[in-house]
Amino acid sequence: MIYTLFFQQLLFGFLGLLITYFAGKLITSFFSVNGGFFFRLFVSYIIGITAIVLFYSIIKTQGQTINILLLPIIGFLLYYFRDSFVMPSIPLKLIIKELSWSAFPFMLIFLYQSWWIFDFSNGWIRQTTFDLYAYASYSDSLRISTS
Repeated sequence: MIYTLFFQQLLFGFLGLLITYFAGKLITSFFSVNGGFFFRLFVSYIIGITAIVLFYSIIKTQGQTINILLLPIIGFLLYYFRDSFVMPSIPLKLIIKELSWSAFPFMLIFLYQSWWIFDFSNGWIRQTTFDLYAYASYSDSLRISTS
């Protein structure tokens, strides 16, 4: 049971990594990003997560979000850098290289977090109750009235 949950969380985490990577790679393939390999990979992930959060927040709030103010800024940047558009080309070797470099730190961080959360010897998950109490006390300190 605990191993199934472990591999399920690993699969969901890696799927999120892939979605973010491909969203960013799709957008950055239309631009020439100057810099080294890791800088381009970093830019790809930043643009991917920004596009996902922007799209999700606009859809989920039906356009009533502060993130909608990013659309005119993005439009201005697209107009300003219109000369740097290139025909998209994504070589398969580059995708494999970038995903392998992305999977290594992901696995290190996931395994480190799993070491604290999953107890394989007893077959149960440790509760991280500090978050529950800390966030409850933080929201209680705001003293927001509902009336």
